[in-house]
Amino acid sequence: ELLSTHPDVDVVSFTGSAAVGAQIMAQASTTTKKVLLELGGKSPTIVLPGADLSQVTAPTTLRYLANSGQGCGCTTRTFVHESQFDEYVSSVAAFMADVRVGDPRDGQTTMGPLIRAEQRASVEGYVQRALDAGGTVVAGGGRPDLSHGYYMNPVLIAGVNNSSEIAQSELFGPVGVVMTFENIDEVIGLANDSRFGLNAAIFGPTSDAMLVARRLRSGTVGINGGGGFRADAPWGGGQQSGIGREGGLEGFREFFETKHIQWPLS
Repeated sequence: ELLSTHPDVDVVSFTGSAAVGAQIMAQASTTTKKVLLELGGKSPTIVLPGADLSQVTAPTTLRYLANSGQGCGCTTRTFVHESQFDEYVSSVAAFMADVRVGDPRDGQTTMGPLIRAEQRASVEGYVQRALDAGGTVVAGGGRPDLSHGYYMNPVLIAGVNNSSEIAQSELFGPVGVVMTFENIDEVIGLANDSRFGLNAAIFGPTSDAMLVARRLRSGTVGINGGGGFRADAPWGGGQQSGIGREGGLEGFREFFETKHIQWPLS
């Protein structure tokens, strides 16, 4: 509050939740200072018709298990063409069965714990409400047999629609939802149907994926795995995912003001 209201602070840069970001914006409005916000996401993965499921199962799953799902860019909504849905779900179930949950200091561990007991309880609450509303666990689920720590197994849920709580809320846990689509226009509409717009992933023929990527309302789109972290590339999103960019030239420019100086040539 002190930083976002103080008249001697010109810019506030914040990474965190949309709720706190909105509070910072309100506080900063008293001095009309610039605010840069990197907030939440409920990012989509689109598996296009023709994608090789043997090659996309691991990357599409690991993208929402990174940091035990505690990452704003996790792609937690997966859309699979109806012709490949059953095969995809079976493939993910087999993959999740081999995900090792445990001590993050162990080199054999795939996924570590959540940050605290309250966070695990919150994530498990979302899962239970989704199941109570008709959803089904199709891969993973439950807790590992560990004596201590805030661990939960990864889980993939089907039988929900894109407007459901678990498909629209950022959980910050290792939970994904999977849904079907019939055609490209439909899946683009579903992917864009979110209050966030931070990140997206597309798997399938590159030329088809490029056309879809251009129509997604997302600050970042990775095609067929994209690439590694790049300090020269901008990161950020629109809507309730934030304001401005981090990284690259765009990230540096956020901390400067443009000055125009003009004089006569005569």
